Amino acid sequence: MAKRYVKKANEIQAVQYNGTNAMEIVDFVDDVIGIDWYENASLEITIDKETIECFKGDYVVKDHKDKIKVYEANEFEKNYSEVEDD
Repeated sequence: MAKRYVKKANEIQAVQYNGTNAMEIVDFVDDVIGIDWYENASLEITIDKETIECFKGDYVVKDHKDKIKVYEANEFEKNYSEVEDD
């Protein structure tokens, strides 16, 4: 008999880049080595040996292991929903 399983969801933290909140993203990412910011367009952040690039509307995500990823808005909103505080 087959059993049913659900994928475990891990809580993440995220900030949406709006084209003007570059410093909020830098503070969120932490340990930033360099930054290239094009207001109302793109943001490139260098951390350790990696460069993260995001565009206006993208979400910068920090997972439960503090790994940084960037998601386009439609992909992020399809997979994540905001947690309401109790």
